[in-house]
Amino acid sequence: MDTLGGAKTAWDDFLGTAAADASLARSHRSLYELSELDRDHWRIVGMDLEWRGTSPRVVVYAVDRGDELADGGGPVAVAGFVLSDVRAQQFLQEAFAVLKVRVMAREFRDRPFRVTGVTELSVPAG
Repeated sequence: MDTLGGAKTAWDDFLGTAAADASLARSHRSLYELSELDRDHWRIVGMDLEWRGTSPRVVVYAVDRGDELADGGGPVAVAGFVLSDVRAQQFLQEAFAVLKVRVMAREFRDRPFRVTGVTELSVPAG
């Protein structure tokens, strides 16, 4: 099976990072409820969020709580659970209070940006 590292695309023109805050609102369901994973059996440890056109794809990675996890620093054995299109849409709407993704041109990925100004652009729909 594959060993996952950083996100990759065919050309990796832009690379970056992502960070998320799980939804803290009581009105929202947990990651376990949204993915329909049994919290007593699985521990969610990661996920892939992918967009191709208008179709999102969500893969939730989890470890079996019954498995011994070594702290040796090597790869962690995880199971991947692909959510259907409908569940992926719902997952993305409810899962996070904040989801931030930053991608930077490959040649600048290791250099911090000093933002000198931000302009709001108005782009017509369609």
